[in-house]
Amino acid sequence: MSSTTHEQFEPHRGRLMALAYRMLGSVADAEDAVQDTFIKWQKVDGADIAAPEAWLVTACSRRCIDMLREARRHRETYVGPWLPEPVLGESDILWPGGASVPEARPDAHLEAAESLTMSFMLLLERLSPAERAAFLLHDVFDYPFDQIAAMLGKTSAACRKLAERARGHVRETRPRFEVKHQDAYRILGQMFEAARRGDLDGVTSLLSEDAELWSDGGGKVVAARRVLHGAPRIAHFLCAINAARQHYPHSTEISFREVNGMPGAVGVTRTPGEPPQVEFVLSLEFDEGQILKIHNVRNPDKLGHVQSQLD
Repeated sequence: MSSTTHEQFEPHRGRLMALAYRMLGSVADAEDAVQDTFIKWQKVDGADIAAPEAWLVTACSRRCIDMLREARRHRETYVGPWLPEPVLGESDILWPGGASVPEARPDAHLEAAESLTMSFMLLLERLSPAERAAFLLHDVFDYPFDQIAAMLGKTSAACRKLAERARGHVRETRPRFEVKHQDAYRILGQMFEAARRGDLDGVTSLLSEDAELWSDGGGKVVAARRVLHGAPRIAHFLCAINAARQHYPHSTEISFREVNGMPGAVGVTRTPGEPPQVEFVLSLEFDEGQILKIHNVRNPDKLGHVQSQLD
């Protein structure tokens, strides 16, 4: 590998990683897609490529589409609700870096954060791989349709239709930002404390009437096998989980962190004689000052990236 090849690639790694994560919902898979793109890049003469970024985004997008088709076959047999692999606020995945960051747009960073939320990425799961790519490349990464057409091997008109169809699916639900983060963390702390005390009414009062709780254990750890709906049912579940914690052989430390662009928390277990382990990562969405959605990732296979960020 020549140093020139590496130097040409590195300025674009952040943008490729941000795109691949949004396409695949997995940090590990995104890293694989970016690495595969780099291997492909090593096999060409970069001096002959007039627009390296476009070439790399094309290669990465097509690799992600192939990987997404394969991943969806595995997700059909996934145990319980599936959630994306979480990323913390300081992750470079939060903002799609690279040479073409639209810094002049004042809303660009907000849109990038919105495109990372659990609800947004779950909506992306409804799209076909081609719809997902066209939508993300245009609406989040600001590529024009004539470039996207070349990237996806389709006509500009076809890509426009793919993005419009995707936009119709996504438009029905937008992440909610009505609560300031400092208020969100106060409410989150109240929820944990009320659940610890077994205060059903206290937990229920913090939840929207039509609240949802998604708990992704992947069949590896204890988690709700279905999405829970309604404040009373979720409050009972949270209090029961915390009652069971009283009998665990370890303690759990909870810290408030931004998770996928939203207020959230990381739970780390501490067992004597063993290194600390991330037990769960959750993020919240709010509606009119109450918790609307709780997305709780407990599958240990999805916590490695957060673990590495905290080590």
